[in-house]
Amino acid sequence: MGVGVLGAGLTYADSSDLTAADVGREVVREFQSAPGLWADVEAVAWWADWKQSSLAANRFGTNAIKVDYAIADAPAYEGRAKFGWKWLRTGIDYVQQAQGGSDGAKAVTYLKMAIDVVDLLPNLEFQYRRTQGSFSGVIIGANNAGLTGTGTFESIYNDQEANLIYAGRWGLGYRYVGYAIPQDLYVVNTASPNTAVIAGFQEMAYRGHFIQALFQSEPPPIRDTEGVHLSYRVKAGYGLVQPTGAFLDQTTATLRTGGFIGAGESLMDRGTAWHLEAEFGADETWRFGGRNILKLGWGYRYQRFEATFGASGTYAMLGDFRTEFRGPYGYVRWGF
Repeated sequence: MGVGVLGAGLTYADSSDLTAADVGREVVREFQSAPGLWADVEAVAWWADWKQSSLAANRFGTNAIKVDYAIADAPAYEGRAKFGWKWLRTGIDYVQQAQGGSDGAKAVTYLKMAIDVVDLLPNLEFQYRRTQGSFSGVIIGANNAGLTGTGTFESIYNDQEANLIYAGRWGLGYRYVGYAIPQDLYVVNTASPNTAVIAGFQEMAYRGHFIQALFQSEPPPIRDTEGVHLSYRVKAGYGLVQPTGAFLDQTTATLRTGGFIGAGESLMDRGTAWHLEAEFGADETWRFGGRNILKLGWGYRYQRFEATFGASGTYAMLGDFRTEFRGPYGYVRWGF
């Protein structure tokens, strides 16, 4: 078997014994071992369609409050900066989406931080992500008696995750999600779980813990090769969600005082939740001497989070919901 030289000090077998992924990983290692820092700056436009939905109609039919989170469609703009040195990569991502009105209010604002430790062990990478954001819009509700109500809302979002990635493609991890939003809530007698005794809008907060798995395309070398590249990333998780809120506490205390629920009973059980994220993209890269690159990219993102709550006690409070983001995006990146 013949042996040749790749870059500086790296060897490879005959081309018949090597895959493109093998060569890509060797190029990554070559750049990781090179001295000095590298950096990328990136500007992104994402035509995001954000939908916040109540799932109460699945349980209560026409008796559910008709909820419309009136969120105007508008492009979201992202600014990213990434830095790397040998085995360490870090980055920050800032996103804003306007509501589309003349007041300049923002529908989406969030800040995301990323830290990666590559080659933690052979073929093993550690990833940490933290996102802090807020989402706002107009909420409109109507019941089957024709009564309506309108108001503004703001949702606070906190997301942290840690993943171990094997061979650059497969991953397992843990995710924490904190989510606060006003929503429609229903108190039912569990003997008739599809009939609401009390219904209304209240502020609720949720804390969720998830186990997740991900699968992604082979990542390109840190200083990308020229040409067109295709990419994909799919992540899914399942976990438990703990509800909290002043209305939940007050209603629990009232029913307990009235003897409708026992001292050890919970009005709202932990819910089950799942999330799905998928992204598909393509890009083209040009190199301008040394380590400078220009990249143009485009793609499509889809994100979904859904939570449902059961009824186990004599009385139960229910507030099933779904959050979705989707839409195409384009970006330009300069690396140096």
